[in-house]
Amino acid sequence: MLKRPEDRASAALTQTSLKVLQKAGRRVSIRLEDIYWDQLQELARTDSISLNSLVFRVVEELDESTNRTSALRTYCLNRLRQELVLKSIQTGDTGLAAIITACPVPVMVLTPERRIAAYNPAFANEILSALATNQNGEKRTTLRLTFSRPFNLIVKQVVDNPRAIVAGQIGFSSNRRSVQRRVRYALADRSQGQDSYIVVFLEHSAADSSVPAQIRSGVDRKTTGKA
Repeated sequence: MLKRPEDRASAALTQTSLKVLQKAGRRVSIRLEDIYWDQLQELARTDSISLNSLVFRVVEELDESTNRTSALRTYCLNRLRQELVLKSIQTGDTGLAAIITACPVPVMVLTPERRIAAYNPAFANEILSALATNQNGEKRTTLRLTFSRPFNLIVKQVVDNPRAIVAGQIGFSSNRRSVQRRVRYALADRSQGQDSYIVVFLEHSAADSSVPAQIRSGVDRKTTGKA
């Protein structure tokens, strides 16, 4: 019996493959829909890394109770959402403030002077709530931002490639607490008068640290952002 075209399309969307991935002596087996494997492969190419590296980047940060396949699906959807947000920012279809507020992942906007000009509720929940309270329960509004490479080089790369997304890391520290996050930088829409303002998307959280405010891999240690 011949299948209808819509049945074949539905089957293609739900077809799964099992992949065995290895990195640094660790081995994982993951079964996932092919449409997500294709997306992960495309994201890996965008980030100039291997599929193995991208998958391990996600799964290494999960606790034992978190389902790996669900986490990878969520990662794909969040990256696609970031792309949609970025397109809206770059084309100026909507105001920048409205766009970042609606974004489901943590986002902040940096000025050319490396100050935090704006951020969305997800950023407030994941970064400010974790770091902006001291041991006495008092709120503080100053965060130290530590970049994995000089900020002026990041700005130059983003400005020279306004349609690209540049990967990097930022350390956030306050009140003797710190956290390091992988980020993706993009240029805000110049038509809105925000020349060289940088939109920063935060990815999955890395391990938090309780050491005094110091980020091991940071280079630019004197940057302060007002949140």
